[in-house]
Amino acid sequence: AQTAKDAIITANDQSEIIFWNESAERIFGYTGVEALGRSLDVIIPEHLRNPHMEGFNRAIDHGLPENSQLMELTGLRKDGGEIPLEVSLSEWQSGGHRFFTGIIRDLSERQHFEDIAEEKQERLDAIIENTAEGIVTIDAEGTVQDANPAVARIFGYGARDLIGHNVSMLVPEHERSDHDKFVRDSEIHGPRIINRVRDLWGQHKDGRLFPIELSISPLEFRGKKMFVDIMHDISRRKEDEQRIEAAMVEAETANQAKSQFLSSMSHELRTPLNSILGFAQVLEADDEAPLNQDQTESVEQIIASGNHLLTLINDVLDLSK
Repeated sequence: AQTAKDAIITANDQSEIIFWNESAERIFGYTGVEALGRSLDVIIPEHLRNPHMEGFNRAIDHGLPENSQLMELTGLRKDGGEIPLEVSLSEWQSGGHRFFTGIIRDLSERQHFEDIAEEKQERLDAIIENTAEGIVTIDAEGTVQDANPAVARIFGYGARDLIGHNVSMLVPEHERSDHDKFVRDSEIHGPRIINRVRDLWGQHKDGRLFPIELSISPLEFRGKKMFVDIMHDISRRKEDEQRIEAAMVEAETANQAKSQFLSSMSHELRTPLNSILGFAQVLEADDEAPLNQDQTESVEQIIASGNHLLTLINDVLDLSK
């Protein structure tokens, strides 16, 4: 008993401690010398002593109640700290005297992990409750088991409207039978749909249709096959895509119009310009009617300016390509 992991404490019918093992020293901080002979209330928080001692006195008068064999109580350490305990009580007699033995387990570590698990669960619940995505949990038949608040914002249905009904009510009527079969045959369709994102139409409670993005993830819960559907309203994204597509079409149309304009302008400018250059070159090369010095300089100026203009036209066309 001295080497047991759990504290073992025995008290007589006067609530005086007569046995105190090493684990009791470790849990409560009192040595055996300090604890032996003292009242049990030394390890009971002050605010709980009266009900605890009342229960002890009832045990003296009437014996231990059946439901007291294993209890979770709060103990008091020597340093004043309170600790959660699991206590198993038993009563025995010796030499005409009654004794009560408690096997006591410190639940602080378990409580610590329970607190961590509770905090994680609260954090997860807060994320699920406040996320913009609609999250619906369904069973293998497609029946809704739970839904977060975002589902109401997206589809207009509250959790109470959905739980117990088939999730296919969130898709257009003409697609519901296919959706039901889709869920029933999930083992077949699994590799194609599970953990993949796909776009489809959702149906609001008021009947209007809107585009949604759906991701389905499988899970096992208490031996039952279930699915988590995560849905996102992509109406705005689709509208943005349509606007971008329309802008691209408009830009392409404008580009084609520009090309046609430049092609037409090129033709309209080149035709008379080539005529001017041609006539100037004829004048310059006419040996039968040679030009005087002033005329030659003028024709050369016409040809140079015409070639310069032709180069500018070609450069503009090259930039527009």
